[in-house]
Amino acid sequence: MNRLALASLFGLLVACGTTEQPIVEDAWVRPVRPGATMTAAYFTLTNPTGYAFTLIGAESPDFASVSIHETTQENDVSRMRPIESISIDTGEKLTFRPMGKHLMLMQPKGVFVEGDVVEFILKFDDGTVLSFDAPFEYR
Repeated sequence: MNRLALASLFGLLVACGTTEQPIVEDAWVRPVRPGATMTAAYFTLTNPTGYAFTLIGAESPDFASVSIHETTQENDVSRMRPIESISIDTGEKLTFRPMGKHLMLMQPKGVFVEGDVVEFILKFDDGTVLSFDAPFEYR
């Protein structure tokens, strides 16, 4: 395919809003209480592509460790457990929210206040990485 045809195809894909990776929206982090060593991050992850993605991990330079967790209710008791991976089908939206799926953030590498921003990297099983920022907010 010649360069002009390739450039036209790329322009068409951009004009149609096609993307080749998931999209993160409405990201936020619960502020860290004084003396606390953990908090959580929340966001909506949308897959606008034509194929499924599997989220396999996350990291942040602002925390010693980041893992995917889910809070569930069992016999009137809240339980939090790690999740190794989450599949996201074509057109699906996953909401990471309090008392549900979330990123567990351990051992902050600094002191953060409301309005500060954390950088995150999501990792997918096909090698895709997705970077996004999330502010510390009280919600």
